[in-house]
Amino acid sequence: MTFHCKQCHNLLFRKEDVVLNSPLQFSKCENIVFKESLRVALPVLEMRCSRCDSVIGIVQQKPMLFVPDIEAITESLVTPPIELENFSEQIDNTPLSQEDNLITHYITSAFYWGALLLPLGLALFGKEK
Repeated sequence: MTFHCKQCHNLLFRKEDVVLNSPLQFSKCENIVFKESLRVALPVLEMRCSRCDSVIGIVQQKPMLFVPDIEAITESLVTPPIELENFSEQIDNTPLSQEDNLITHYITSAFYWGALLLPLGLALFGKEK
């Protein structure tokens, strides 16, 4: 999940960048600038978009609290796809042959049974020190 500026569509931060809306985590985001300000005679930090300088939220300092400006940021659930400029290799979607299917089946079943039997074998035959 990503958050973008509504005015310039600049990527502000990802949900993974922020843990429990901690303002200290926001300082790692490159597209956000902090400026000191006064709101209702309280000292706050304004979070601004680095590209268009619009206010996207405020951080109250005592107690430490982040308040996003819902009108200024937009939330997208899907990250836009990354466009690769020099992607010359075409993906071949031809179906696998019988032999390739059989090899794939053997490899998959070996991993499956190995994952099941390895802990059992170690539990039964593993040496204790």
